[in-house]
Amino acid sequence: MNRSFIFIILFFSFAIQAQDVAKIDKLYAGQSLDDARHAYPDATFKEVDGWTYCVDGESKGYIIEFNGTARFFVYSLYEENLIANISILSSHNSIMDGLYVGMTFEKLLAKHPDLKLRIDDLCEDEYVYFSGTSIALIFNTTEKNRIGIYDGGPGSYELVGYAEDLSKKVDRIRL
Repeated sequence: MNRSFIFIILFFSFAIQAQDVAKIDKLYAGQSLDDARHAYPDATFKEVDGWTYCVDGESKGYIIEFNGTARFFVYSLYEENLIANISILSSHNSIMDGLYVGMTFEKLLAKHPDLKLRIDDLCEDEYVYFSGTSIALIFNTTEKNRIGIYDGGPGSYELVGYAEDLSKKVDRIRL
């Protein structure tokens, strides 16, 4: 088989897979924390427990701050030095179709009326997941201030409607 043809196939295969990597600004999943620090020399990386942002297990989390404003949360699994995932914490960065931290659920629903709100069984936040992507818009809610009205219980919540107040804002975006 022609080597050029094989190279082209491998190149496009890699390019398609690379599009699935979570990335925003100068951060991407799989990047070393040292490289992230180098990419943001003026930022402060504050170590926090991964559970702070609903990450279970043996993970270290880091809030990346710029001038005292938390913009990103990244975490690494176990004792690795690689970013496993990224969350956007501020409105400084928007993603596909102008979605941003601080957007109200009402605005989000107007743009995407078919979205399904869910409850995270691990930490009980509500979230909207965009199928075909790894993107989740997360709302820090509890039983007392839910956006959705649900039947069922943990592990089997089913959305049956929405509360009257849809002004709750996106608290973070997980890529």
